[in-house]
Amino acid sequence: MTPLPETLEEIRAALAARDEERKGLPSFSAAPRWLYCDGSHLHEAASGPNLSSLPAEEGEMLHAVMEHEELDPEKFDEYQIWSVTEAERIQVELVEKFIGTPEQTFAEQRLWLYDSGTSTEYDEARKPRASGRFDKLFVKGKTGLLIDYKFGHRIVEHAVVNEQMLCNALVVMEQYGLEKVIVAIIQPRAERHLRKTVAKFTAAYLRVKRPWIIHQARVSMLPGMPRRASAKACEWCRSLKNGTCPEGVTFGLVSRLIDRELPGEDAAQLIEQSTLAAKSSEAITRHALEQLVEAPHSIPRYTTSERVPSMTDVEALLRSKYTDKKASEVKAMLPDLLEGLCRESEVQFTKKTLKDVETFMQRLRDWHGIDEHEAAMLTHKISPAK
Repeated sequence: MTPLPETLEEIRAALAARDEERKGLPSFSAAPRWLYCDGSHLHEAASGPNLSSLPAEEGEMLHAVMEHEELDPEKFDEYQIWSVTEAERIQVELVEKFIGTPEQTFAEQRLWLYDSGTSTEYDEARKPRASGRFDKLFVKGKTGLLIDYKFGHRIVEHAVVNEQMLCNALVVMEQYGLEKVIVAIIQPRAERHLRKTVAKFTAAYLRVKRPWIIHQARVSMLPGMPRRASAKACEWCRSLKNGTCPEGVTFGLVSRLIDRELPGEDAAQLIEQSTLAAKSSEAITRHALEQLVEAPHSIPRYTTSERVPSMTDVEALLRSKYTDKKASEVKAMLPDLLEGLCRESEVQFTKKTLKDVETFMQRLRDWHGIDEHEAAMLTHKISPAK
């Protein structure tokens, strides 16, 4: 157990030590960033140190109080005393409900995630991938109750979808041989119905998630990885706050546009970026579809599915090969098939429909020089893999 910090300097020293003990590797507290934005970890590290702040310093102090279970009323104001008391009340309630009488209790322990296994020790030779420091763990038999305190005023995600808790649950499960890990986030300063959120993870579920977490932790340490802005990845990112991530800044501008009217200069910048984004999106989708038609399983989580070609598809293809006049002539030569097949909405596929599509594509190939690849592109679309 670390000593209870007594002064502001000791609190700031504890925060600095927390950064150092991570060894420059991904931390579970930042999991929403590096799990969804490959380039975020190294970009944040390059953007400067994680500067201390009053909320962070207060949070560190209140965490220490919860760890040591010592509260000196003379050192805290009424709101801080109430916050700790409320967190303790909720914790007691959770322990009684899910654990009863704990056989073991652990506090403020950092666990390291390796390609194989978990450890409390940092072993560079084993190539650790990431680490997390949990607040409290109560164990009874093969069940663990993992608790995380949040003393800020911003509400964090529910425990069910909280990546920090997922990663901590994984290493706790492995380290202590648990079959079930119950995770709880205690937010005493939230509205009453949000002061605690709970999720239950089985060992089998956590083992399924392990390869994804390991992969993303490894990818996040590779230089030059792309950054993918999103609400989840950008919310707590330092690169967005200090304006050094163009992707995050653009995402922030779009978010502001959704919420309210923008100043003229911001709106002009968004129009320019949106135009480029639309062209990029079209090109990416086209190239991805070409790749998936050639190799159906080459893009993770996406595949292709057959569809009836739409009028828009055919017009785009013909105009890419012929002049407008010639394209119109080609369309006019296929009235019987175009009328039935080229429509904006998808239709239910039947054996007859598929045969008609094949006939249509064969006529295009035979009469107008459209090759097999172009024909395939007209009858496929990108869709999420099931």
